[in-house]
Amino acid sequence: MDMIITHQDFNPIIVGGIGGSGTRVVAKILEASGVYMGNYLNPQYDNILFSIFGSPSRFHWSFAQLKPYFNTFEKVHRGQKLALNDWLLLGNRVFEKHNRKNNLRNIKYVVRSGPTGHEARHWGWKNGPNQYFLPQLNQQYPNCFYVHTIRHGLDMAFSKNLRELNLWGPHFDIPSDHREEMLPVQQLIFWIKTNQWITEFCKANLPSRHYILRFDELCRFPEKVISELHHAIGLQSRTPLTELISIVEPPGSLGRYKMHDISFFNPTQIAAVQELGFHV
Repeated sequence: MDMIITHQDFNPIIVGGIGGSGTRVVAKILEASGVYMGNYLNPQYDNILFSIFGSPSRFHWSFAQLKPYFNTFEKVHRGQKLALNDWLLLGNRVFEKHNRKNNLRNIKYVVRSGPTGHEARHWGWKNGPNQYFLPQLNQQYPNCFYVHTIRHGLDMAFSKNLRELNLWGPHFDIPSDHREEMLPVQQLIFWIKTNQWITEFCKANLPSRHYILRFDELCRFPEKVISELHHAIGLQSRTPLTELISIVEPPGSLGRYKMHDISFFNPTQIAAVQELGFHV
């Protein structure tokens, strides 16, 4: 069944959230629903090309500085012809010292593979750092729709994956403290600051163009949450709801915080978790 637009045609659909929040599942649901999410994705369903452009070093860049990168990203993503300036931007990423080898490999693959499904009426991409560039992306795409995936903050506090904290934490004034007993506190502070920042931005600037998807709720009530997501965007899925529900597989780590002592988190931090929609 072709996708039917029931109200405003949002383009693109952007998925973001802290790594480990369930963004991969959300991207797979959207893809199965008929949204073209790109054809060069890593196992986490991140769009590799946006990873190349959306690095932490560009967090404080203005929209004017980022716009040429957004333009080139969209052209490659949608299979459009690249101009000389686009090739120069791609080339500059290859010659940057950081991650040079991976950038070269990824750019070669993306350009060679070309688009598949660029004719889809809805298109978008998933990448965790989307959340950090949402103000600039909203300027680039004033008709975009943003899906923010958020998982219980106390579960995230006990994650062993510290990559995002190390990469993006300094931008939210979180000092480095590698003592093992301090890592859950740092992780929770990072979770609180980033999610408060993005939810406040969405309410103020994208009041009818965002959906906050709580991963824990998706795992418990997949039919309800998927239906709400479709309604918020305004699309009718080409895949039956029963098949979309089967994409949702609750991880074994769901509710892991209940196996830990959480008494060292202060009341203000616990209150922030509750204010963001989670029971403690």
